Amino acid sequence: MPRSRSRSPAPRSSRRKDVEDTGEGSRRKYERSGVRPRDDRERRRSPIYDNHAEDGRDRRYGPRRTREDPGRSSRRDGWDRDKGRDDGRQQRDHRYDQDIRRDRPPEADQRGIERYGGSSGPPPPPRRRSPSPDGEVDKAKPNFSNSGLLAAATNTVKHSDGGATVLKYNEPPEARKPSHGWRLYVFKGKEDAGVLHIEKQSAYLIGRDHIVADIPIDHPSCSKQHAVIQFRQVQEKNEYGDSKAVVKPFIIDLESTNGTHVNDDTIPVSRYYELKASDVFSSGTSAPTFVYDDPSDDEDAELIALLSLLASFSSIPNLLESITNFLTDHVFLPLVSVLAAFFPKLPLLKSHLIPTVYTSRSQPVAFSTKRRGSDEKLVNESKRRVWGMEEFVSIKCPSLRKPFEPPWQLPNGHAQTINSAFADYTDVDLVEYDRGLDFTPRKDSINSSELDPKTPTIVIAHGLTGGSYESYIRCILSTACKPKREGGLGYRAVVVNFRGCSGVKLKTYQIYSPGYTDDFRTALLYISNLYPAAPLLGIGFSFGGSVVARYAGEEGSRSWLKAACSLGCPWDLVSEDKRLDNSFLLRKVYSAAMATNVIALIKENLESIRRGPKIPGCLDLDGLLALPNPTFHDITEFLTSKVGGHPSSGFPFKTAAAFCKWASAEQRIQGIRVPYLILNAVDDPCVKNIPYEAVEMNGWVALVTTAHGGHLGWFERERYHEVKDRQLYKRWFRKPVLEWLQACAEDLVDVRVGERSGCVENGDGWVRQNDNSLIAYKIVGIGMEAKQKEAGVISGL
Repeated sequence: MPRSRSRSPAPRSSRRKDVEDTGEGSRRKYERSGVRPRDDRERRRSPIYDNHAEDGRDRRYGPRRTREDPGRSSRRDGWDRDKGRDDGRQQRDHRYDQDIRRDRPPEADQRGIERYGGSSGPPPPPRRRSPSPDGEVDKAKPNFSNSGLLAAATNTVKHSDGGATVLKYNEPPEARKPSHGWRLYVFKGKEDAGVLHIEKQSAYLIGRDHIVADIPIDHPSCSKQHAVIQFRQVQEKNEYGDSKAVVKPFIIDLESTNGTHVNDDTIPVSRYYELKASDVFSSGTSAPTFVYDDPSDDEDAELIALLSLLASFSSIPNLLESITNFLTDHVFLPLVSVLAAFFPKLPLLKSHLIPTVYTSRSQPVAFSTKRRGSDEKLVNESKRRVWGMEEFVSIKCPSLRKPFEPPWQLPNGHAQTINSAFADYTDVDLVEYDRGLDFTPRKDSINSSELDPKTPTIVIAHGLTGGSYESYIRCILSTACKPKREGGLGYRAVVVNFRGCSGVKLKTYQIYSPGYTDDFRTALLYISNLYPAAPLLGIGFSFGGSVVARYAGEEGSRSWLKAACSLGCPWDLVSEDKRLDNSFLLRKVYSAAMATNVIALIKENLESIRRGPKIPGCLDLDGLLALPNPTFHDITEFLTSKVGGHPSSGFPFKTAAAFCKWASAEQRIQGIRVPYLILNAVDDPCVKNIPYEAVEMNGWVALVTTAHGGHLGWFERERYHEVKDRQLYKRWFRKPVLEWLQACAEDLVDVRVGERSGCVENGDGWVRQNDNSLIAYKIVGIGMEAKQKEAGVISGL
């Protein structure tokens, strides 16, 4: 009977015997174990493979073994099951090596010593090394090592002039932006240099290279890329053993020359060093010192939470007040104005339309006046009358005691401002100029021959990207420069066109700004030297009002101006810039329109601005012009704060906030020492901060506010009747401004005898101011073609 084939495996001992007899199983076993068998060349060369054994077999796989003890085999099987297959393979490989050394004859060791120079056997085969970047690479084989080109391209910052800077630092994977405000207090010696808020980025590079540094330090002991403040997310355990992820600040030194010091100790190079609250660190030897402050310190966490809760409750009245003010300015007052237009006989509806006059009660100033038409030098002091500012404004400017009644079509500030921007006033209030500094009346006109050297001269500074052609300027000059026999004042006027405006091409890279006054000061030097006996009266509109106010405050009693006034001036540029940038409506309408006007001016003078130096932090002109939706804040940040003045005045400024703080005219009100009139509208959409406190501290200044008027609007119900095809409303401010100028020019006695600045003319053709040699002029040419067309939208600001 044939034996049936069993599916059960054969006994372990018999299977091992078959494998040992054939030799193939052992070869496969060692191949599975990971041991690479030596090739035939090594076997022929090595003496241990000589066939000198008694059985004549190849010694590569060790001597013939007898059947192992079943107990020993079971113990090894148990070991393999307990420790795993890998440990068993290591044990077998170890026994295999011991068998080869035990079966090697002594003659083989001696031949190995003679052949390999004292070694007990042949050397191991040479290891295959990967090619190093500095070593030789076999060009015939593919090289998949890192070339570094991608990392170099990623860490390279390209300049506008074609150059490039390679960053020495890459952020780690655990980099995170902080969730709350972190602050750095900067000290230069013992002086406080300001506060840096470092919560908007995950890393801040400190160094001397302004192109790549987030915190630039202009000190020779600081390296170009000195150190980095890095916020990293780390795991932290509390007292209960719970782990949580927190973001902490670290500082790392980028192998700088003079090192980075934290609390007077030099930190290790290229290693993260944790910053804690009140830590003091510096980059270099005598560089500015930074004090780190953590507002979320655990010790003050409860206090901060309590203060935040109280602030949330205190913000409710502020919110209610904001809602009330909005409804009052944009709903209630416009509605009352419309009702007053339809019911003019109701005095209750007109009470809020009367302008409000603010003067200083704590710092009163007395003004001396004379009889109109008499010479102030011949008038005896006993015949002069002394006035206070409030009485002087009330008597000499009677139009301020009457209500300003806007038309019902223009009831609020937005409507007034839009009408000022879009309405076409080119056919009314026509004025002709002699170009250069725009003088009117022209020298070849009949009216000019009637003017004597003592005729009062009005000096006007226009608004943003404006010029002498603006309708708000012509409505003043058309009456002020008209002969007296025709109902005018018979004055002379000069419009100072700022750099690049009204067709005046730039000769240098510098543009004008609301804080730079040297151009206006030089123009006054020229006019005062041309008409030394004529009193000068200043008028500034919007940004031009800021220039006039800053000049009057800087000069004090030495000012060339006898009196001045500002209309629609933005007094606090810091708050106005934030308000325009934070409000969606203001940013998309007013801020975007003003930025468009400035970009149009830049395009007209592109070549002149490009000839200027490469200023750190200033966006290249091509990039600025390519911005899809630029705002006025972008213009201030990347252009005006960098090239809006001479370096002697502090330019370039690092940020737009620093420039706006310097250029704000409110801080100069306290230094004004000539009669000064301020006119602002409460519903002006571009100007909200009115300097009530600063006016209270100076008796030379009078502040007039109106409930309506917008920005440089102040359109009243009276219209231009000579224009039949459209409705053009006259501007109300013409009356009080002309009354103010006439009273200051003809009635006011200038007591500043010997205090005004003078001029010195040298033989080289330059005329310089006697107390400031940097203010000088030289006539190189007179006359140019006038620009007759008005500027773009919102050209006043």
